Amino acid sequence: MIHSMTAFTRHGLQQDWGVITWELRTVNHRYFELDFRLPESLRELEMPLRERASHYLHRGKVECHLKYKPTEANAGFSINQDLIQQLAKAGQEVRSLWGDNMTTSVTSVLSWPGVLQSVELDKEALHQSVLTLFDTALREIGMIRQREGLALQQRIEERLKQVLVEVDHIKQRLPVVFTHQRHKIQARIEEFKLAIDPQRLEEEVLQLMQKMDISEEVERLEIHVDEVYQSLKTKGAVGRRLDFLMQELHREANTLGSKSADAEVTHAAIRLKVLIEQMREQVQNVE
Repeated sequence: MIHSMTAFTRHGLQQDWGVITWELRTVNHRYFELDFRLPESLRELEMPLRERASHYLHRGKVECHLKYKPTEANAGFSINQDLIQQLAKAGQEVRSLWGDNMTTSVTSVLSWPGVLQSVELDKEALHQSVLTLFDTALREIGMIRQREGLALQQRIEERLKQVLVEVDHIKQRLPVVFTHQRHKIQARIEEFKLAIDPQRLEEEVLQLMQKMDISEEVERLEIHVDEVYQSLKTKGAVGRRLDFLMQELHREANTLGSKSADAEVTHAAIRLKVLIEQMREQVQNVE
């Protein structure tokens, strides 16, 4: 079953240390590209996050945005009151020596090393929550891409059926085309009253028919359609293979149209190219 490369999901979690929110967006891309936007305080998690993403996804551009809002208790600082008292006592002793002219600002006290202390944060719990929530978001993205892939597969298969209808129409038309061309050549010979040996005439007609023969293109169209069906049933990333098969289908349809000398076959070739182009657009979004 194929997967789409387009999906979006948002997952959040609130705990004592604050709120985290993951936003994941995936779009089509020729290769696999991961783009992380993380708070500086959680930048160290990028490598394990990349490993997790590579386990779930294999192709497409993936934008991963993590928002972290700590609680007020964890966002500020605490004051070392013991140290403040020691500094106050020391200040009184200094004043007794220097006199009342000595002044100490609050800023000076707060800038003293150790006075302001960051609130202790349970980093291990925070990191584990970030990773666990990321796994949840990845699984959700995977399910969305799978559902979208099923819809893509159905649309592609509908057009494959129409391609086979056009191919079958061309196959049924081939004997009529050959007969018509033979009569047309013979009529031109009679029109110009050319004296040609019957055997030579047959050889010339045969060579011309071989140049105009599109049976090989028709056969390859059927083979490529079968390969597309097989690829749609294959697990894993098959988008590039499908894109290659679309190119091959278009090449055969284009050759078929250029070699055809029959209006109905030419129109069928045009319809084939339209169907193939529609499939190619769908395939661009397949993982």
